[in-house]
Amino acid sequence: MDLPDEGCLNLEAMRASLSTAAKDELNLAEFPIALVTDRVPAGEKTIRFQDQIYDERKGQLVSRRLIITASDEYGLPTAKDDEVIVGLIQLTRRANGFTSRTVRFSRSELIRLLSWPDTGPSYKRLTLAFHRWLGVSLHYDNAWWDKAQGRWTTLGFHIIESFKLASEGGGPRRQMELPLSRFTWNEDVFRSFQAGYLKQLDLDFYLDLTLPTSKRIYRFLDKRFYHRDEWEFDLKEFALDHVGLSRKYEGNTQLSRKLEPAIRELEERGFLAKLSPAERYRKVSSREWKIRFVRYRGTGSLPGQSAAPTAEPSPELLAELTGRGVTPSTARVLASTHAEELIREKLASFDWLCNEKDGRVLRSPAGFLVQSIRENYEPPQGFKLEVEKARASAASRRQARRREEEQERREAQAQAQEQAHEERVRAYWDSLAEDERGTIWAKAVEVANPFYLKHYREHEGTGSESEKRWKWVLLHGILAELIEEPEATTH
Repeated sequence: MDLPDEGCLNLEAMRASLSTAAKDELNLAEFPIALVTDRVPAGEKTIRFQDQIYDERKGQLVSRRLIITASDEYGLPTAKDDEVIVGLIQLTRRANGFTSRTVRFSRSELIRLLSWPDTGPSYKRLTLAFHRWLGVSLHYDNAWWDKAQGRWTTLGFHIIESFKLASEGGGPRRQMELPLSRFTWNEDVFRSFQAGYLKQLDLDFYLDLTLPTSKRIYRFLDKRFYHRDEWEFDLKEFALDHVGLSRKYEGNTQLSRKLEPAIRELEERGFLAKLSPAERYRKVSSREWKIRFVRYRGTGSLPGQSAAPTAEPSPELLAELTGRGVTPSTARVLASTHAEELIREKLASFDWLCNEKDGRVLRSPAGFLVQSIRENYEPPQGFKLEVEKARASAASRRQARRREEEQERREAQAQAQEQAHEERVRAYWDSLAEDERGTIWAKAVEVANPFYLKHYREHEGTGSESEKRWKWVLLHGILAELIEEPEATTH
């Protein structure tokens, strides 16, 4: 008897999917599809992004535009909703290797993947994200790259076509949750997945970033750095149309200040090389600024580590000290004899104390700041609590990720064992003479599960793959017993 192809068991595909790195769809990394905030401005239901890019095939600049519109009930997507889409891409990769646009899953599985707390509010937030994405329309005007056709196209769609979420009584289950929830991707988005318009994504790095702006910049630049390690963009186009900052920040100075915390986080995390303001920004005219990024490649001091004191202090650091009342000469001495990271920590502590109107800084603010640097004062308790909380949160996410990886390892091991058992069963069947096969087949029919036998009879004599598959289902249990192994469950 010819047996069904081993691919029907999908064991190899499942193991391959578990070992593949996280993915990001390149169109979704190019333009924002959500606000970089968790709060939507009142009355705002449409956002627009646009730019120009050189099309080598046409030999000319191409204007691209993305318009995002929201439903009245659920509104525009925000930073958390953007994370959910990233998570759904990973669920699809794990579930079927991008072979089916309908994915069955459990909400607890998705929450763990996103490193969200396994609590009721997370489940409610996830539900809101699905409602939002179903109601959001994306209109790509000459801005969606069709990899199969090799050209920019105009498309309009809802990124999620439908979804169903299993009822969980308003909170997470304590036991293993049945994968009763499902969602279906839009056909055009899924076609891009299948065409391989995907890039690797360091999911742990992405989820550990604290600022939505950092996450957005990371996805965009990580795509661009594939081609080269240094990029320069028009500041307004980058900040407004590729990061998604609010258009109320129209001034170049305002935009650079809004980007600074995210850039600093990406520098400290080792993704971007540290640049001085003069290296980062280039003023073309009063209206036009350029912003420059260089990928950090591990040369020199590691980002985030305390640097050795330098005889040539950063002009930016000097400005921050003098801006808080420190005299220029004292500022230069401090910057030349103390690590920049220490000074920035004390600046942040000082600002926090000022905001709290703490008595320690009211009498002589600049004097307190200078002394705190020279004597390395302890950070304020409020700061220490925030740092400890952030570290605990990061540790919790890492622990959750390790648990998930261990579960994946166990599943892969179980699948390998199942595959080895399947191969032994097949080898045993192949070794039998024709009369022995006939005897075993008669026994298999005699003891067959009526449900399986009914399906076999429906296809009997057709010579189809369905007939082979159901015949193998009937044979498998008998063969497993004959080679003295526990009956394997393959269905």
